[in-house]
Amino acid sequence: MKAVHIRGRTIATICGLLLCGAMTSAFAQTAQIKTEYLMTYLAPLDAPIAVDDALQIFNVKPGGWVNGPKMSSPGVG
Repeated sequence: MKAVHIRGRTIATICGLLLCGAMTSAFAQTAQIKTEYLMTYLAPLDAPIAVDDALQIFNVKPGGWVNGPKMSSPGVG
């Protein structure tokens, strides 16, 4: 029989992956997300200001509207 040498860190990684997989499948069977439509919102925006590659700022202009089953702007729906 040939001896196999495995470092402790490798064993910990393998155990962690196995445990993560078991937990994911257990939660996936019981977790449910329910959503509800609230509204449609239209807002006029200025051109975006780029702070960097991951962040942009959008200034909202006056006006626009909101409409949904339980709410609406004056003059909409």
